Amino acid sequence: MWEVCHSCDGIETALRGKHRSRSMQLLALRHARALAGPDDILRPLGALGVEQARKRRQTLGAPTFDIIAASPAVRTVSTAALVSETLESSVIKFDALYSDTTSEQGKVLDALFEKLLYAPCSAYYAQQGGEVVREHGIAAWAVVYNLLIHVHIRSMLVVGHAVLIQAMGQAICAGKTEMVERLGELNLGECEGYELTLNDDTEVTELKIIR
Repeated sequence: MWEVCHSCDGIETALRGKHRSRSMQLLALRHARALAGPDDILRPLGALGVEQARKRRQTLGAPTFDIIAASPAVRTVSTAALVSETLESSVIKFDALYSDTTSEQGKVLDALFEKLLYAPCSAYYAQQGGEVVREHGIAAWAVVYNLLIHVHIRSMLVVGHAVLIQAMGQAICAGKTEMVERLGELNLGECEGYELTLNDDTEVTELKIIR
């Protein structure tokens, strides 16, 4: 069973035998509808959320993924498992995909989220403290990148949270002005996101918005 992952230790062994492709698909989604609850990280998907995730799998054509990752939050892990039609225990959990509201960075982000909710990245960046969102996106991409350079994979699913998924996409597309701006203006609904095609140098060659 995969627990919260801080590095790539053990993953390379698990994926030994995967062949490197000339390109790789990275699908990033916001989680499906979750129920309210006092402990954010433990909030589960409701019936509508389960339906949304299953429908997303159908609209994507029932894809398979070499790696399935999510934040440690229950709702992202459940969404990832349903979209990939795999066991929740097979989902790799990355701390970098979740904002811990007990940390100083998390408190700033939580305050921004209370004010802006599901506004695009560009709205967050315009606020005092908005740089925290950008930094969080860079940190999330660093974890994913560290994984990609250690193992050879063709497809990866990442499920996270609203604006943080957008910020990660911008970090991945750094230097691609049009793509960065497009991601910055997105207002992602539940179980929506984007798909990136990356070459062997982890350079983005194509961006597709998933609605």
